[in-house]
Amino acid sequence: MTGEERGPRPVRIVLAAAAILVAALVARSFGGVYVQGGSMAPALTAGDLVVYRRAPVTPVEGDVVLIARKGWPSGVLHRVVATCLDGTYTTRGDANPTPDREPVPPTALLGRAAASVPFGEAMHVLVRVARWCYTHKPIAYR
Repeated sequence: MTGEERGPRPVRIVLAAAAILVAALVARSFGGVYVQGGSMAPALTAGDLVVYRRAPVTPVEGDVVLIARKGWPSGVLHRVVATCLDGTYTTRGDANPTPDREPVPPTALLGRAAASVPFGEAMHVLVRVARWCYTHKPIAYR
């Protein structure tokens, strides 16, 4: 294949730069976190990957939000059940019978869930294994 068949070099450079710019904007605006526990079952189960829009966000009742909590390095995913008059939010895990004790101030919101990938952690492990298999030489048996 000649260079002309692949496209002019300046066009490829511009397309590559645009792709890098879009990837940087997406990485700045969105994040991902794996579900660790069962408090959001059946909507989210352990191992699911949740893609979230980074703060600042203004959630409404029913939104799943990622909350900064002491003792939880990746944060806690819970659903907003009410917005209080003082601007804080009442949250609850779908599997929990009662709302969380502490209201959530807007400053503790890390983001709002945008999408979830069931078994996301398992797929991540499979990709890592496949990448490892591809990059390592096979064992020679005698």
